[in-house]
Amino acid sequence: CVPRFSPDGRYLAVAASDRMSGELGLWDVASGTRVRVYQNEPAIFAEFSPDGALLACGDEGGILRMWDVESGEPRFAVEGLGVSLAGVAFSPDGKTVAVPCDMDSSQRCIRWYDTENGAMQSECRTVICEHLAYCPGENRVYVDGTAIYDAAAGARVRKFDDRARGTTCGAVSQDGLTLATGDALGAVRLWEISSGREIRLPGESTERGIVTAIAASPDGTILAAAGQGNCHLFEASTGRPQTSAESWDSGHPNQTTKSLVFHRTAAMLTSITSSGAIPIWRFAESPPRFYTLSPATRPLDVQFDSTPDHLSGA
Repeated sequence: CVPRFSPDGRYLAVAASDRMSGELGLWDVASGTRVRVYQNEPAIFAEFSPDGALLACGDEGGILRMWDVESGEPRFAVEGLGVSLAGVAFSPDGKTVAVPCDMDSSQRCIRWYDTENGAMQSECRTVICEHLAYCPGENRVYVDGTAIYDAAAGARVRKFDDRARGTTCGAVSQDGLTLATGDALGAVRLWEISSGREIRLPGESTERGIVTAIAASPDGTILAAAGQGNCHLFEASTGRPQTSAESWDSGHPNQTTKSLVFHRTAAMLTSITSSGAIPIWRFAESPPRFYTLSPATRPLDVQFDSTPDHLSGA
């Protein structure tokens, strides 16, 4: 299952899928009780709109559904989006939602839909389309760490990599000015979003191997990059290496890091690995502390709650 906290922290939406069964439910965080079940069908992701009024979900059949959070009523459904539907990104104003989908067996695209009625607003073809996120405060979407697309024009406005090196992941800084990417050769690169110019190469190491996850701290000062059994921190402004999680290496020498999540205080970092273990690294403490959670069920995603010591995994 995949959990998502509502923007105000009151609710937790859980999308669950297990073979032919599953559901999309809403839970009250304070009481721990289930408030509502939106559908008794498998759901592979859930995403709140910025104001918390809408909840989007998708399934493996390529159907996007939009729900009214408080009433539990469906707003609209869009079918035929294909297997690329693995998540969505709401615009900062919540009026549109960017959706990855299939045009045919070989062509992918991004479509923008009106969140009020489900009407398609624009469409843009792209070679790959797995991970979408809006640039903070703007009407532009970055895709898989390789390009920026304008939502209004439905066109690519910036390309950061020709994929000769095999870009594998990306993250936009909180100020929306910089894109950090990781690649198959172990390099972490910084790009100026306004020009598409590469501005810094924090470092490259064949020992680090492929970079599978990258994240920027909430205050924009730290970059984290991880791959197979390792995690490295860089100073965002200079690109200088800060430290590495040696315990990460020894604890998970053969496990691939699938995602990285900073705590809001930028003092703690967590992830999920291909084994399902959840390493937690309190790197700001002296000395740094490292420990691992091993949930009974393999999580698909992790996210910190509003308090430093609370973590949700699904």
